[in-house]
Amino acid sequence: MTRRNFFVLYLAILACIVYLSGCGGGVSDSGSSSSASGSTTTTTSSSDNSTGSSTTTTSAVSTTTTTSNASGSTTTTTVPADNSTGTLGSSGVTQNLHGIKYDTFKYGAFLVVGDYQTLACNNSQDPMDTILTSTDAVSWSQVGPCYDNSTGFSNVHNLYGVAYGYNPFLVVGAHEQILTSPDRLNWTNVPPLNDTIMLYGAAYLNSTFIAVGQSGTILTSNNASTWTVGALVTTNNLYGISNIGGTFYVVGENGTLLTSTNGTIWTTVSTGSNSALYDIVYGGGIFVIVGESGTILTSTDGTTWTARSSGIQQNLYGVAYGNSTYYTVGARGTLLSSTDGSTWTVKTSPTSNTLTQIAYGNGKFVAVGEAGTLITIP
Repeated sequence: MTRRNFFVLYLAILACIVYLSGCGGGVSDSGSSSSASGSTTTTTSSSDNSTGSSTTTTSAVSTTTTTSNASGSTTTTTVPADNSTGTLGSSGVTQNLHGIKYDTFKYGAFLVVGDYQTLACNNSQDPMDTILTSTDAVSWSQVGPCYDNSTGFSNVHNLYGVAYGYNPFLVVGAHEQILTSPDRLNWTNVPPLNDTIMLYGAAYLNSTFIAVGQSGTILTSNNASTWTVGALVTTNNLYGISNIGGTFYVVGENGTLLTSTNGTIWTTVSTGSNSALYDIVYGGGIFVIVGESGTILTSTDGTTWTARSSGIQQNLYGVAYGNSTYYTVGARGTLLSSTDGSTWTVKTSPTSNTLTQIAYGNGKFVAVGEAGTLITIP
């Protein structure tokens, strides 16, 4: 081979190397993947013609696609995994959400409460109670009251419990905060009896509102505006309350279960559990209580209770019944279902955020949780 031919061959090889390395209009693809439950696969494609890039991340619970175009704008879409139960919705807030109820009396609407917001009102420094409402569980409106910043932070607190009667609506929370509304849109603060007490739950029955909370606190009212401190039945924290078949059922720490038909005289019922109990529901002829470390208890009469296996150790904070199915939610996005209350199935959740409460209404389950998380289950 002559020196000239060798030089020509060298230039040809060099040009080929440059082309394959992506110079002059080549395309590069990079990817990474891992297996097992909760695995993540990421694929990134880009080109030098400034048409944009797309990144897709797939996990056990969702697929997230982020697309950037030439103008610099970015679009992110999250879709639940095919085998997940429920769809992530948008609550419009990033605060932790603690309570949800569906109003069957008047408006046919969901009401959600959570941690208060700062810098929330009218583009100002004023704080705002987090109260959300929706009739379809898709579009949510913030209806919590605003407070003057000069005095507001002494009035605004985190909210935990929701109740509704024929009139009014009621929400309760930290520092014994109580708010009432005739229409779920306009809210009035009720002065606390003891602003050091946390209220966790509320319910309505036979013209009586009950609020329960810290250290066995039980408050009663016939109008949601004037409250009376009830007799101290227990010093355990009381976390949940439901009106079931004309009786109030209250659950709390150390396996506590209290019942009353009038909110004044209470009976202690043995559950056979020492776990903290967070919520109770009735449906399909069965009572279901859920609590810490995966605790599930069932009863056909509300008196004799049987422990059921949940198959998990996460805390279960909320339980609801509808369409012949029970759903319970809890820590780290835990989601379980059952059709008989005895056998429970762990579902693949569309979120890893803790879910704190769930309600059924308008043909669907709606669960809420930390960082504004909201999911719907048709």
